[in-house]
Amino acid sequence: MGRAEALGLLRGIGAAGAAAPHPVIGPPTRPMPDKDRPTRSGDPVPGQAVGPPGFGGQPADVHQPGGSVLFDLQHPEFRLVEEMYRILPDESWFQPTVSASNPIQFEIGAFTVPNGQQYWLFDYEFSVYRFSGIDPGDYIKAEAGRFTGVMGWDITVNGRRPSHLLYELDPHAAQVQKQSFSTPGPLGQAANASSFNRSAAQSFAAVASQGTSVLPVRRAVQGAQGAPFTLIARQQDKVALSIIIFRRIRAPIAAIEARHAGFLLQGNTAEALIARMRPR
Repeated sequence: MGRAEALGLLRGIGAAGAAAPHPVIGPPTRPMPDKDRPTRSGDPVPGQAVGPPGFGGQPADVHQPGGSVLFDLQHPEFRLVEEMYRILPDESWFQPTVSASNPIQFEIGAFTVPNGQQYWLFDYEFSVYRFSGIDPGDYIKAEAGRFTGVMGWDITVNGRRPSHLLYELDPHAAQVQKQSFSTPGPLGQAANASSFNRSAAQSFAAVASQGTSVLPVRRAVQGAQGAPFTLIARQQDKVALSIIIFRRIRAPIAAIEARHAGFLLQGNTAEALIARMRPR
Protein backbone atom coordinates (compact mmCIF):
# COMPACT_ATOMS: atom_id res chain seq x y z
CA MET A 1 0.00 0.00 0.00
CA GLY A 2 1.38 3.33 -1.04
CA ARG A 3 1.41 6.54 0.84
CA ALA A 4 -1.50 7.93 -1.10
CA GLU A 5 -3.69 4.91 -0.31
CA ALA A 6 -2.82 5.12 3.38
CA LEU A 7 -3.75 8.77 3.47
CA GLY A 8 -6.98 7.93 1.69
CA LEU A 9 -7.91 5.33 4.28
CA LEU A 10 -7.19 7.75 7.06
CA ARG A 11 -9.48 10.28 5.42
CA GLY A 12 -12.28 7.71 5.10
CA ILE A 13 -11.72 6.99 1.40
CA GLY A 14 -10.92 3.39 0.46
CA ALA A 15 -8.54 2.23 -2.19
CA ALA A 16 -11.46 1.67 -4.60
CA GLY A 17 -12.69 5.21 -4.13
CA ALA A 18 -15.71 4.45 -1.93
CA ALA A 19 -17.54 7.41 -0.43
CA ALA A 20 -16.42 8.32 3.04
CA PRO A 21 -18.98 8.34 5.88
CA HIS A 22 -20.12 11.58 7.39
CA PRO A 23 -17.44 12.98 9.65
CA VAL A 24 -18.13 13.18 13.39
CA ILE A 25 -18.45 16.77 14.44
CA GLY A 26 -18.02 17.60 18.12
CA PRO A 27 -20.30 19.94 20.05
CA PRO A 28 -19.79 23.63 19.58
CA THR A 29 -17.65 25.27 22.17
CA ARG A 30 -18.21 28.61 23.81
CA PRO A 31 -15.50 30.86 25.10
CA MET A 32 -15.04 31.17 28.80
CA PRO A 33 -16.54 34.33 30.29
CA ASP A 34 -14.36 37.35 30.69
CA LYS A 35 -13.13 37.78 34.22
CA ASP A 36 -14.10 41.46 34.12
CA ARG A 37 -17.67 40.66 33.03
CA PRO A 38 -20.21 39.56 35.68
CA THR A 39 -21.19 35.90 35.49
CA ARG A 40 -24.50 35.15 33.80
CA SER A 41 -26.65 32.06 33.84
CA GLY A 42 -25.59 29.66 31.13
CA ASP A 43 -21.91 30.54 31.31
CA PRO A 44 -19.61 27.51 31.46
CA VAL A 45 -18.30 26.70 34.89
CA PRO A 46 -14.56 27.28 35.17
CA GLY A 47 -12.74 23.98 35.02
CA GLN A 48 -15.67 22.21 33.37
CA ALA A 49 -15.86 21.67 29.63
CA VAL A 50 -18.89 22.74 27.63
CA GLY A 51 -21.00 20.03 26.08
CA PRO A 52 -22.29 16.59 26.91
CA PRO A 53 -20.33 14.22 29.12
CA GLY A 54 -17.38 12.59 27.44
CA PHE A 55 -16.19 15.64 25.51
CA GLY A 56 -14.60 17.45 28.42
CA GLY A 57 -11.31 17.05 30.15
CA GLN A 58 -10.23 14.18 32.32
CA PRO A 59 -12.02 14.03 35.71
CA ALA A 60 -9.95 14.86 38.74
CA ASP A 61 -9.22 11.93 41.04
CA VAL A 62 -10.33 12.33 44.66
CA HIS A 63 -8.64 10.21 47.31
CA GLN A 64 -10.21 9.94 50.73
CA PRO A 65 -7.73 9.97 53.61
CA GLY A 66 -7.41 6.40 54.73
CA GLY A 67 -9.26 5.02 51.71
CA SER A 68 -12.64 3.55 52.60
CA VAL A 69 -11.84 3.35 56.30
CA LEU A 70 -13.72 6.61 56.98
CA PHE A 71 -16.98 5.01 55.88
CA ASP A 72 -16.60 2.34 58.57
CA LEU A 73 -15.65 4.66 61.43
CA GLN A 74 -18.15 5.90 64.00
CA HIS A 75 -17.87 9.49 65.18
CA PRO A 76 -16.81 9.76 68.85
CA GLU A 77 -19.96 11.78 69.53
CA PHE A 78 -21.87 8.48 69.27
CA ARG A 79 -20.98 6.53 72.39
CA LEU A 80 -21.67 2.81 72.26
CA VAL A 81 -24.04 1.38 74.85
CA GLU A 82 -24.63 -2.34 75.35
CA GLU A 83 -25.93 -4.04 78.47
CA MET A 84 -26.60 -7.73 79.01
CA TYR A 85 -28.48 -9.14 82.00
CA ARG A 86 -28.54 -12.77 83.12
CA ILE A 87 -30.57 -14.31 85.92
CA LEU A 88 -30.80 -17.81 87.36
CA PRO A 89 -34.10 -19.72 87.33
CA ASP A 90 -36.35 -19.55 90.35
CA GLU A 91 -38.29 -22.40 91.87
CA SER A 92 -41.58 -20.57 91.43
CA TRP A 93 -41.28 -20.84 87.64
CA PHE A 94 -41.77 -24.61 87.78
CA GLN A 95 -44.77 -24.68 90.12
CA PRO A 96 -48.15 -26.01 88.88
CA THR A 97 -49.81 -22.79 90.07
CA VAL A 98 -48.31 -20.83 87.15
CA SER A 99 -50.98 -20.33 84.51
CA ALA A 100 -52.37 -17.75 82.11
CA SER A 101 -54.60 -16.39 84.89
CA ASN A 102 -51.73 -16.39 87.40
CA PRO A 103 -48.56 -15.40 85.52
CA ILE A 104 -45.16 -14.47 86.89
CA GLN A 105 -43.77 -11.10 85.85
CA PHE A 106 -40.55 -9.41 86.87
CA GLU A 107 -37.98 -6.94 85.55
CA ILE A 108 -34.68 -8.45 84.46
CA GLY A 109 -32.82 -5.17 83.91
CA ALA A 110 -33.18 -1.45 83.17
CA PHE A 111 -31.14 1.50 81.91
CA THR A 112 -31.79 5.15 82.74
CA VAL A 113 -30.65 7.74 80.21
CA PRO A 114 -28.37 10.40 81.77
CA ASN A 115 -29.29 14.07 81.80
CA GLY A 116 -28.65 15.92 78.56
CA GLN A 117 -28.33 12.67 76.59
CA GLN A 118 -30.44 10.57 74.26
CA TYR A 119 -30.31 6.83 73.81
CA TRP A 120 -30.96 5.42 70.36
CA LEU A 121 -31.72 1.74 70.80
CA PHE A 122 -31.12 -0.25 67.63
CA ASP A 123 -30.87 -3.85 68.81
CA TYR A 124 -32.09 -6.12 71.58
CA GLU A 125 -32.35 -9.83 72.26
CA PHE A 126 -33.99 -12.20 74.71
CA SER A 127 -32.61 -15.72 75.11
CA VAL A 128 -33.12 -18.81 77.25
CA TYR A 129 -30.14 -21.04 78.06
CA ARG A 130 -30.32 -24.75 78.74
CA PHE A 131 -27.78 -27.20 80.10
CA SER A 132 -25.47 -28.77 77.55
CA GLY A 133 -25.36 -32.11 79.37
CA ILE A 134 -21.56 -32.17 79.46
CA ASP A 135 -20.90 -30.63 82.87
CA PRO A 136 -22.94 -28.61 85.37
CA GLY A 137 -21.24 -25.31 84.56
CA ASP A 138 -21.72 -25.53 80.78
CA TYR A 139 -24.91 -24.30 79.11
CA ILE A 140 -25.88 -23.25 75.62
CA LYS A 141 -28.58 -21.11 74.04
CA ALA A 142 -31.86 -22.91 73.45
CA GLU A 143 -33.08 -23.56 69.94
CA ALA A 144 -34.89 -20.82 68.05
CA GLY A 145 -38.55 -20.72 68.99
CA ARG A 146 -38.13 -22.84 72.11
CA PHE A 147 -40.11 -21.77 75.22
CA THR A 148 -42.31 -19.49 73.12
CA GLY A 149 -45.42 -21.18 74.48
CA VAL A 150 -44.51 -20.68 78.13
CA MET A 151 -42.96 -17.23 78.40
CA GLY A 152 -42.56 -13.89 76.67
CA TRP A 153 -40.87 -10.62 77.36
CA ASP A 154 -41.44 -6.92 77.03
CA ILE A 155 -39.34 -3.82 76.39
CA THR A 156 -40.62 -0.39 77.39
CA VAL A 157 -39.32 3.18 77.27
CA ASN A 158 -40.39 5.02 80.40
CA GLY A 159 -43.25 2.59 80.82
CA ARG A 160 -44.53 3.06 77.26
CA ARG A 161 -44.42 1.00 74.06
CA PRO A 162 -44.10 3.21 70.97
CA SER A 163 -45.27 0.43 68.65
CA HIS A 164 -48.60 -1.19 67.87
CA LEU A 165 -48.05 -4.87 68.61
CA LEU A 166 -50.26 -7.94 68.50
CA TYR A 167 -48.60 -11.24 69.43
CA GLU A 168 -50.91 -14.10 70.39
CA LEU A 169 -48.37 -16.24 72.22
CA ASP A 170 -50.93 -18.57 73.77
CA PRO A 171 -52.99 -20.18 70.95
CA HIS A 172 -56.76 -20.15 71.32
CA ALA A 173 -59.33 -22.51 69.94
CA ALA A 174 -60.43 -22.06 66.36
CA GLN A 175 -63.93 -20.77 65.76
CA VAL A 176 -65.49 -23.05 63.16
CA GLN A 177 -69.00 -21.63 63.36
CA LYS A 178 -70.04 -18.80 61.13
CA GLN A 179 -69.70 -15.41 62.76
CA SER A 180 -72.58 -12.96 62.67
CA PHE A 181 -73.15 -9.47 63.95
CA SER A 182 -74.86 -9.33 67.33
CA THR A 183 -75.70 -6.41 69.58
CA PRO A 184 -74.97 -6.58 73.31
CA GLY A 185 -77.74 -8.51 75.04
CA PRO A 186 -79.11 -8.22 78.57
CA LEU A 187 -76.88 -8.60 81.58
CA GLY A 188 -75.68 -12.15 82.01
CA GLN A 189 -75.85 -13.12 78.35
CA ALA A 190 -72.86 -15.28 77.38
CA ALA A 191 -70.44 -13.98 74.79
CA ASN A 192 -69.81 -15.89 71.57
CA ALA A 193 -67.29 -18.71 71.63
CA SER A 194 -64.66 -16.87 69.62
CA SER A 195 -64.49 -13.91 71.99
CA PHE A 196 -64.43 -16.20 75.01
CA ASN A 197 -61.57 -18.33 73.64
CA ARG A 198 -59.52 -15.29 72.69
CA SER A 199 -59.99 -13.67 76.09
CA ALA A 200 -59.06 -16.85 77.89
CA ALA A 201 -55.92 -17.32 75.82
CA GLN A 202 -54.77 -13.75 76.42
CA SER A 203 -55.67 -13.62 80.11
CA PHE A 204 -52.02 -13.65 81.11
CA ALA A 205 -51.46 -10.48 79.11
CA ALA A 206 -54.45 -8.76 80.65
CA VAL A 207 -53.43 -9.66 84.20
CA ALA A 208 -49.85 -8.57 83.54
CA SER A 209 -51.13 -5.30 82.01
CA GLN A 210 -49.08 -5.93 78.87
CA GLY A 211 -51.95 -6.29 76.43
CA THR A 212 -50.89 -8.31 73.40
CA SER A 213 -47.48 -6.67 73.15
CA VAL A 214 -45.64 -9.50 74.93
CA LEU A 215 -42.79 -10.38 72.60
CA PRO A 216 -42.03 -14.00 71.75
CA VAL A 217 -38.69 -15.63 72.44
CA ARG A 218 -36.92 -14.81 69.19
CA ARG A 219 -33.89 -13.06 67.76
CA ALA A 220 -35.61 -10.17 66.09
CA VAL A 221 -36.82 -6.65 66.76
CA GLN A 222 -40.36 -5.34 66.54
CA GLY A 223 -42.08 -4.96 63.22
CA ALA A 224 -40.79 -5.79 59.75
CA GLN A 225 -37.42 -7.51 59.77
CA GLY A 226 -35.97 -5.63 56.78
CA ALA A 227 -37.05 -2.14 57.80
CA PRO A 228 -35.06 0.38 59.87
CA PHE A 229 -35.76 0.13 63.57
CA THR A 230 -34.97 2.60 66.35
CA LEU A 231 -36.36 3.27 69.80
CA ILE A 232 -35.47 6.73 71.13
CA ALA A 233 -35.22 7.31 74.88
CA ARG A 234 -34.61 10.85 76.05
CA GLN A 235 -33.01 12.07 79.24
CA GLN A 236 -34.15 10.36 82.44
CA ASP A 237 -36.23 7.88 80.45
CA LYS A 238 -36.02 4.31 81.67
CA VAL A 239 -35.49 1.46 79.22
CA ALA A 240 -36.75 -1.66 81.01
CA LEU A 241 -36.70 -5.31 80.00
CA SER A 242 -39.33 -7.51 81.64
CA ILE A 243 -40.21 -11.20 81.54
CA ILE A 244 -43.67 -12.77 81.69
CA ILE A 245 -44.01 -16.49 82.42
CA PHE A 246 -47.62 -17.50 81.72
CA ARG A 247 -47.28 -21.27 81.79
CA ARG A 248 -45.42 -23.73 83.98
CA ILE A 249 -41.88 -24.48 82.78
CA ARG A 250 -41.32 -28.22 82.68
CA ALA A 251 -37.87 -28.41 81.06
CA PRO A 252 -34.76 -27.56 83.10
CA ILE A 253 -33.21 -24.23 82.13
CA ALA A 254 -29.87 -22.76 83.17
CA ALA A 255 -30.39 -19.00 82.83
CA ILE A 256 -32.37 -16.27 81.11
CA GLU A 257 -30.62 -13.48 79.26
CA ALA A 258 -31.73 -10.09 77.95
CA ARG A 259 -29.62 -7.59 76.02
CA HIS A 260 -30.03 -4.14 74.49
CA ALA A 261 -27.60 -2.04 72.47
CA GLY A 262 -27.47 1.33 70.76
CA PHE A 263 -25.83 4.76 70.81
CA LEU A 264 -25.77 7.43 73.50
CA LEU A 265 -25.30 10.96 72.20
CA GLN A 266 -25.74 14.56 73.28
CA GLY A 267 -29.34 15.72 73.31
CA ASN A 268 -28.95 18.79 71.05
CA THR A 269 -26.99 16.78 68.51
CA ALA A 270 -29.64 14.06 68.52
CA GLU A 271 -32.47 16.55 67.99
CA ALA A 272 -30.57 18.19 65.12
CA LEU A 273 -30.09 14.83 63.42
CA ILE A 274 -33.73 13.89 63.91
CA ALA A 275 -34.79 17.21 62.37
CA ARG A 276 -32.81 16.35 59.23
CA MET A 277 -34.52 12.98 58.82
CA ARG A 278 -37.22 12.58 56.20
CA PRO A 279 -39.50 9.69 55.20
CA ARG A 280 -38.20 7.53 52.38
